[in-house]
Amino acid sequence: MSLKKTAIYLLCFLFLLGFYYQYELREQREQIERKASLEEVKRLFPFPATEIQSVRILSREEGVVSLIHLTKEGEVWRLIEPIEAEGNQEEIAKILEALGEVKIQRIIDEHPSHLEPFGLDKPILQVEVILRDGQKVGLLFGHHNPTQTAFYAKKTTDPMVFLVALGFKYRLGKKVEVLQAKEKKLDNQHKQQDT
Repeated sequence: MSLKKTAIYLLCFLFLLGFYYQYELREQREQIERKASLEEVKRLFPFPATEIQSVRILSREEGVVSLIHLTKEGEVWRLIEPIEAEGNQEEIAKILEALGEVKIQRIIDEHPSHLEPFGLDKPILQVEVILRDGQKVGLLFGHHNPTQTAFYAKKTTDPMVFLVALGFKYRLGKKVEVLQAKEKKLDNQHKQQDT
């Protein structure tokens, strides 16, 4: 075979290799973009934690109703209800992180006729987030699913019922004592002992 023919074959091979490589890369990029947009749709709180101005968590467990209201003043989170105190910034950051990770696992019913079968008529946990621009986003948690692997949930503005991972309810349902700044807890304990 002559050198000229070998060069032509080599150029054709390199051209086909480049075309194939470019095509595969473009296909992989498109798949990654589709996957990222699908993940964004599944996220229930699709905004950065820095946009959150206020969080209200209402829980009903074993007949006890408790409300926790957190608000951001400047760069510091404060506990407003049930007591006014400086917030434990680390624990509040964990709540904000959990909010950013809450995703729809599976859609159960897009237009349910009743919420009672899912426990969403009297939710065990309600979370309301208020953003800096005043927009409100709410989420209701109902009963466990039959396999006890997830909770039924829905947005307050949308009738669709879906499943969310079991751990999120527990990550969001923190007690006041955990959310209060540690220094303030010690001061409150000392004051109680003095009286």
